[in-house]
Amino acid sequence: LLARAFAVLDRLKPEQRIAFALRHVEGMSLEDAAAACRCSLATLKRRLSRAQTRFTTLASQDPSLAERLERGRRGLS
Repeated sequence: LLARAFAVLDRLKPEQRIAFALRHVEGMSLEDAAAACRCSLATLKRRLSRAQTRFTTLASQDPSLAERLERGRRGLS
């Protein structure tokens, strides 16, 4: 499952992948992630939004990842 998620991340644009990883893998705040990316908070938010949309779209095409996404939407782990 982890390998599949990383394969999806590899398909994101580099700036989107970095924003996604800093926020969701490293757990950085938006402000700290923006500083790490040397971009404005607004730019970081745009990158993150695009990354999340693309990740969800791509992950939903993989049955195992799609199931985890659905469970997450329902509040299950």
